[in-house]
Amino acid sequence: MIIWGFLLSVFIALMGVIAYIVTPRIKPNPWFGFRVGYTLVDREVWVKGNKFISKLFIIDGLVFAILSFLLPEESLLSFLILFEISVIACTIAAILYVDNLAEKVTGRKPSEESSKITPIRLDPRTIKYPIVLSIFYLVLLSTVLYTVNLLPDTIAVHFNIWGVPDRYDSRLEFAKLFVTVFSLDYAFYMVFYFLAKYKPLIFYRPKLGFSTTEFIKLLSLIFGLIIIIMGVIYAIVFTYNFYGYHIIPVYCIFFLIIGTIIIIPIFIDKMRKRCEYG
Repeated sequence: MIIWGFLLSVFIALMGVIAYIVTPRIKPNPWFGFRVGYTLVDREVWVKGNKFISKLFIIDGLVFAILSFLLPEESLLSFLILFEISVIACTIAAILYVDNLAEKVTGRKPSEESSKITPIRLDPRTIKYPIVLSIFYLVLLSTVLYTVNLLPDTIAVHFNIWGVPDRYDSRLEFAKLFVTVFSLDYAFYMVFYFLAKYKPLIFYRPKLGFSTTEFIKLLSLIFGLIIIIMGVIYAIVFTYNFYGYHIIPVYCIFFLIIGTIIIIPIFIDKMRKRCEYG
């Protein structure tokens, strides 16, 4: 049995149940529920969209809860990979469902009402963000694939705050986990970029507080920070196992995460103010 997998699965299913019960009883809001595009503008889309994704998460959680009982603890990595893919797939399916539903619902409304929610097109100049981030992704990925072979078969993969290793694993398992998580993050970013580009009806100014273009800028910032954090993590693991000591202090990761938590809300606030006055 995969205990952590079971807990994650139950959490997703439970969140689905709560959202299914609560969201139809509350107004569209930026705090709780499935908050994309038309769900924040139209009440009917809000209710149906939240019920749809809630059902997906309930089913997803139950399926993976059963799977966690059937698989041994050694299958944790494979389980987490499949679990993350399933959550991303559920989210994308819900976005496409809401987008299609929104077009039907708003098409039945008077023209003066539907005109209030004109979609915001993605600025074509934002293509520079996925191009640059893709280059950094490929550079880090190729670096990991090349240099991991320079490490011993068994390596330290986790350290306490003082830099003392407290968990070891094979270099192959570490590389598989690192590459998989990093690649899934990259895939998630690219999928959302193309959704924003080809499905701009998903993103709206009235309730989101910023345009589709600003959303992509935010998403690019987040993925850029992920690349930095992943790069530092690999550098810490590699240098310790290759040289025998830390070149980069382990606590740098802590400061990077704290910095990310601080930077993102500030960036969002600036975007909203820019849209309000722009």
